[in-house]
Amino acid sequence: MKEYKTEHRTGEMPDHETADIGTARSAGVPGVQVPRREFLRWGAAVPALFAFSRFGQGQSADPADVVVVEGPSPYDITKAAVSQLGGMGKFVTRQSVVLIKPNIAFPKAPKVAATTNPDVVRALIELAFEAGAKTVRVMDNPVAYFKPAYEQSGIQACALAAGAEMVEPDLKHLVPHEFGGGTLKGFRVFRECVEVDTFINVPILKTHSMTKLTLGMKNLMGIVEHREIFHGSDKGDRISELARGFVPHLNVMDAWRFMRSGGPVSGPTIELKRVLVSTKLTELDVTAAAMVGVRPTEIPYLDSAGRKKMGEVDAKKVKVAAFAM
Repeated sequence: MKEYKTEHRTGEMPDHETADIGTARSAGVPGVQVPRREFLRWGAAVPALFAFSRFGQGQSADPADVVVVEGPSPYDITKAAVSQLGGMGKFVTRQSVVLIKPNIAFPKAPKVAATTNPDVVRALIELAFEAGAKTVRVMDNPVAYFKPAYEQSGIQACALAAGAEMVEPDLKHLVPHEFGGGTLKGFRVFRECVEVDTFINVPILKTHSMTKLTLGMKNLMGIVEHREIFHGSDKGDRISELARGFVPHLNVMDAWRFMRSGGPVSGPTIELKRVLVSTKLTELDVTAAAMVGVRPTEIPYLDSAGRKKMGEVDAKKVKVAAFAM
């Protein structure tokens, strides 16, 4: 692995649709509808959140809630981020079955940033096999027919080439899930998501017209039968209940390219060139939101998660370890 740097890169915002994260962070991310006054007040904490520290490869002596790695390759930074969290061996055992759940909601090419970057998925598949997994499966329940989404996202070709199985969201495989006895008790999920040893949640950070941002909690909508119930007036409580009743073993947030407005299907993008990893989904989502200047109270499911005491929703209190490759 390349040595991490303690300094951070900044530069002027170019005329085209990409810029580095230093500029985006200091100026606010264009397209995310945060009033400048609100960004300056809330986003003031963002530089401190990502103050660069240095420690060797592997888990630090003082474990972070969230690890963030920045670099030019989504594949490399994914492997680096998991390593800094302690390695895939913490989550995957020999001869185990692993399910990787990216966002493959729409039939869009990777450059659109509507779906998880296939290089992030490829890195996780390789890490799972290296840790001793017997079987690695990749699946989602796209908004429309799954085949175009699987193919056009680039994830199917990438997964198959890495030795994983692409799993069809077959309605015959739906089974009731208890969801910890909450309001979703008995709601049906895909059997492949529960009959596994390790479940890895792999969302992409992007804007969303109904929830401000798509984050890790919302990505779990792809494990259930009727995703439309999460788009009503109670969507915040529904999505937070989903996350409370179904807890992934590991969460890996693709923030390499960010759809900064017009989401979730298409819109202008900015290259943040980052991956965030955590076992704590609330803290992961709060950190990703802070990175683009959005407060948890503006995101219905994070607002609900805060009221339900599901984790730390004050970004300034989340312990973040950030590195540049």
